[in-house]
Amino acid sequence: MVTTAPAPQRTSPTEKPEPKRATLGQRVVGRVRHMSAFSIFAAVVTIGIVLIVGYPLLATLVSVFVEDGQLNLSAFVDVWALPGIGTVLLNTVIVLGISLPISLMVATFFAWLMERTDARIGWASTILPLIPLMVPSLAGTLGWIALTSGRSGLLNVWIRDLLNVFGIELAEGPFEIYSWTGMVFLYVLYIVPFGYLSISSALRHLDPSLEEAARVNGSGIMRTFFTVTLPSIKPALVGAFNIMLIIGFAMFSIPATVGVSAEIEILALRIYRLLTFAFPPDTGSAIVLSILMLIVVAIAGWWQLKVNRTKRYGTIGGRTARGSEIKLGRWKWVAKGGVLLYIAATSILPFLGLIFLSLQGFWSSTFDVSKFSFNNYIKLFESPDIQRSLQNSVLFGIQGGLIVMLVATIVAMYLARNTGVAAKIVDFISRLPATIPHLVIAVAFIATFAGPPFNLAGTSAILIGAYIVMYLPQAVISANSAMAQVGNDMIEASLASGAGQGRTFVKVILPLIWPGFISGFALCFVLMAGELTGSALLAGIQTPVIGFTMIKMWFDGSTTLLAALSVIVSIVFSVVTLAALLLGRKRR
Repeated sequence: MVTTAPAPQRTSPTEKPEPKRATLGQRVVGRVRHMSAFSIFAAVVTIGIVLIVGYPLLATLVSVFVEDGQLNLSAFVDVWALPGIGTVLLNTVIVLGISLPISLMVATFFAWLMERTDARIGWASTILPLIPLMVPSLAGTLGWIALTSGRSGLLNVWIRDLLNVFGIELAEGPFEIYSWTGMVFLYVLYIVPFGYLSISSALRHLDPSLEEAARVNGSGIMRTFFTVTLPSIKPALVGAFNIMLIIGFAMFSIPATVGVSAEIEILALRIYRLLTFAFPPDTGSAIVLSILMLIVVAIAGWWQLKVNRTKRYGTIGGRTARGSEIKLGRWKWVAKGGVLLYIAATSILPFLGLIFLSLQGFWSSTFDVSKFSFNNYIKLFESPDIQRSLQNSVLFGIQGGLIVMLVATIVAMYLARNTGVAAKIVDFISRLPATIPHLVIAVAFIATFAGPPFNLAGTSAILIGAYIVMYLPQAVISANSAMAQVGNDMIEASLASGAGQGRTFVKVILPLIWPGFISGFALCFVLMAGELTGSALLAGIQTPVIGFTMIKMWFDGSTTLLAALSVIVSIVFSVVTLAALLLGRKRR
């Protein structure tokens, strides 16, 4: 039997053989070759952020939820068995649900008065509302306790003495800081400045043509404000709300002082107790409660991204100029009076309360000048540990603030130009620390970096690294709000003219967002330099910081000495922050 071999298949001259598919490594190398130096640098920074945020937290999650190589989710069940956990969650919702909307309204209206109307009182009217930001929250809370605690508050004593003249006798009050009203008041007091920074920066650089056109067409001041101004700065409003939400979740000094005495337990305080008062520390329940916070912040973050990508707001274009001031007429003096009242209520009174306490040998509501002395200040200046802690806090705050804002700006630029899965992961990672209590972040850093092979226990590196992770969400939100106001036409024009991404970033983007960058730096500096809870675990003998020192004084009962330190810290922080904000205004 004869068999014939199959004829060879002939390929058409027009057919081309299938190209060999490149491997993953080849595709990565090819993409890197086409990247600019700035793109490579931005990619390295982004990857570094993912690692420095994700690695310690992931290691902590694994240690809690993985046991003997198997997933163990019993912590999610155990957390609901905690005594009073339902009340704690309800208290948190009530306090934040009331204080956040009030804070956003106050911050927005106040920023509008200062940036767009003739109610401003010169340069001082823009700076003075930020003074509560420069006073550590524990110090400011102590000042208000000295003024308005029911029976012994100095302000209450003076008001009762005045009422006695008219035959009205009160046993205590009329104010009581240890109450729901006191809690909400203090939350609003210390949350408003965080939103004010972002909103005022957006209003200052908003193109006024639309507002002027609306007024020319007959719209009144308030109608223009609600229908034109607010929609034009929508990204800044949403970003400000997110910042205030993060600050509200992280607030510890108010629940730990006023909340304890008023028997109003907040989520942050319960997490702190689980990590410090429980033995052994109930890290699992603390992390589960933190995950609840993560869900809320993630929803707010998704909202901000959605708003930023709708492009239904004003942006900084090539012809942006400051418009004429809005004339308030007879309401100008009412607005100025409100500004002065706000400054007095938020800045002057608590600072005077701190000074009053600092001049006493022990806490007393009796105003007797003959018993005043500077002994507390002398003790502070004679203590090398306190001097070193103040120097370290200022230095670490400046270094950490600059680093985190530069990193956040690069991340914001990456997020603005990318919408894929990688961008969503980066955005999620950058916001993740906002939902994790600082104590948990500190524990994660100690477990990861304190021992071999890093051996960073008690060093400035572990402190600054932890500060960057703690306050990266605030920096990214500030940078996102500033970047969202920059029109793509400016960036595209720079790239079309032959400038690379690095040159465009330095010569175009940074100058346009400079006020927002400086505002974000001022915010991060104050937060880092005055950080309390995480510093208590991370600070070492060679690297003491103010937060660690103040907490120690509070628990030791050194109230008057703590008041003296608070006065000094507030002055130093104010000088640095005001200098930074002044620099930002000069570079406008």
